[in-house]
Amino acid sequence: MGVIVAFWITVSQLSSREIDSIVLKDSMLERHRPALRFALIIPFSRHETERVLLNLETSWLQHPPCDPSRNYSPLIDLVFYFHKNILEEQNGHLVGQLKTLVEKKHAPLKTCFGSVRFLNALLKDSEDEYPLGATHMFFRLFHRLSETPLLKNGHRQHQQHHQAFYYMEPDNVPCRKNWLDRLYEEASIPGDFWMRGSIMRDRNPMVGDWSFSDHINGNALYRADDADFIDFVKRVEKEMMEQDPDGTIYLRSYDVGLDLVRRNRTLVDWIEYTDLASKFQYTETVQNWYRTPVNATTLCMKHPSTYLVHGREVFL
Repeated sequence: MGVIVAFWITVSQLSSREIDSIVLKDSMLERHRPALRFALIIPFSRHETERVLLNLETSWLQHPPCDPSRNYSPLIDLVFYFHKNILEEQNGHLVGQLKTLVEKKHAPLKTCFGSVRFLNALLKDSEDEYPLGATHMFFRLFHRLSETPLLKNGHRQHQQHHQAFYYMEPDNVPCRKNWLDRLYEEASIPGDFWMRGSIMRDRNPMVGDWSFSDHINGNALYRADDADFIDFVKRVEKEMMEQDPDGTIYLRSYDVGLDLVRRNRTLVDWIEYTDLASKFQYTETVQNWYRTPVNATTLCMKHPSTYLVHGREVFL
């Protein structure tokens, strides 16, 4: 697999056309003052563009991402992660549309972010099929992270590089205000995690019999500054691409792969498994409802710790 070719476009550069398994309680968040460099990454393909734009126009305005008085925005970047080349002629309008929505039309959104950036996955047509296309995008993001040198202690300086990010697919919608603040604070809690997100809460009881029923959905918080995690993600990619090309085991889904590989005793011995177990954590900040129709507003009224809902049949 080729190394990702990426570029960043900040809002200021655009203006000058210079294009080159736990539940966390609110009290735990409130007593910790974070200072983490964080990214909200929105992966999307051309056919998902309208959904991304609609989210910015509706749910993001109905439930504002942040409280500007908390002053987290200088440390948070909004990243639109495109499956192809967002600067190609047929996509050229997207940069302007997204920039206008965030920077001008709905100016309050801009107050939540230090910068707005764009990243290309440059998928080939042969790679760009669901769900494998989404999986390639995820793994290429970690290829990008591995290109950034780590410090001797295995971490990055927060002033220069992101330490954590939330991966927010277009069918992941907010249902409560200040959801970005919540994500940022949760990612900043002292402790050791690699991935923190939702178990599959589909109401179909047959789901419990599936091999991947316990997996954490890919709409989750991730560490971006842990060399061991980056290496583990590469192991999962190698296993999926080389040993399961037809998707029989891992369903060609990166989040299923992350779960099943770490539980596979032929790939991960007991000692390593116990070391990894606590790094994959459940949270109610986001709920994954898979294919079950669910009203996000009603759901959040029932679950005061939930701020985002993911699923194919989510509505407000």
